[in-house]
Amino acid sequence: MLAADKYRETENLKGECIDFLKKIMSFNDMVSTLIEVLDQQAQKIEDAKLKAVGSRNKIEGEEDNRRKREQELKTLINEKKMMLERLTYQYESL
Repeated sequence: MLAADKYRETENLKGECIDFLKKIMSFNDMVSTLIEVLDQQAQKIEDAKLKAVGSRNKIEGEEDNRRKREQELKTLINEKKMMLERLTYQYESL
């Protein structure tokens, strides 16, 4: 048998241990929730980064396409000018 005061101390220690474990479990739950939220935010950030990179690539590609189209149009204009000059020369020769 234990003395009454030792028994009370043991019961108090048991209660404190149970409270401590509850607090640890609550803390663990909060940390798990925080990790989930941070993972979700990280995924959103990664998605936004990929979208931004895709948009940038699309814009750069569009710039290249415009330059190519501009060059094609300039070439076409030059060909038409040359054709006009030939026709004008032929007409004047008549």
